Amino acid sequence: GKFIAYLDDDDILLPHHLETCTKSLQEKNCKVLYSNAERALELWEEGKLISRAVDLPYTSPFSLTHLFVRNPWPVLSLVHERSCLQVVGLQDESLTTHEDWDFNIRLGLAFKVLRIQETTAQFTAGNDVTSMTNGLADDFARTTNIIYERYSALAKHLPYVLELQLQHAV
Repeated sequence: GKFIAYLDDDDILLPHHLETCTKSLQEKNCKVLYSNAERALELWEEGKLISRAVDLPYTSPFSLTHLFVRNPWPVLSLVHERSCLQVVGLQDESLTTHEDWDFNIRLGLAFKVLRIQETTAQFTAGNDVTSMTNGLADDFARTTNIIYERYSALAKHLPYVLELQLQHAV
C-alpha cells in the first residue's frame, strides 16, 4: 500500500483512524502525520483490571526541538507514506526500547510532519509490573542516553535542547 500505520497488540485504532489520517495526508500534500491518542489508565485492583481515567497526554504541536528531548507521540498515532522508508530507513532493531522515537526523529529531520488534533487511537497505561513501560525502566534510561548521544551533533547547536535533555534525563 501507499501508507504505513502502526499498532501494538494492546492498543486500539478508532474506526476512523486510517481514513482520517490518510485523507489528511493527501489533502495537505504531506508524507508524515500523527494524531492525538487517548491514554486509558487501567489499574489492577484485587485481581481485576479496572479502568480509571482517560486523558490526552500528547497534545503539543510538532516541534523538532522537543523531538530531540522526548518522543512526542505514541507509535499508534503515526501514519506515513511508504516512500519515507527509502529516505530514513527502517526502525533501528538494535534499540530494544525507543526504536520508534529514533525513527520519529529521522522522519522529523527529513520531512514536514503534520499533527492533526483529532483523537483517532487509544493506548493503555497502568500499574501492571509486567507491562513494557513498567518492566523496562532501566532500558528506557539506557536508550534515552543512546538517542541523546546519537543526535548530539545536531542538539549542540541548540542550547535549549541540551537544557531540556538534562531536565528530562532519567
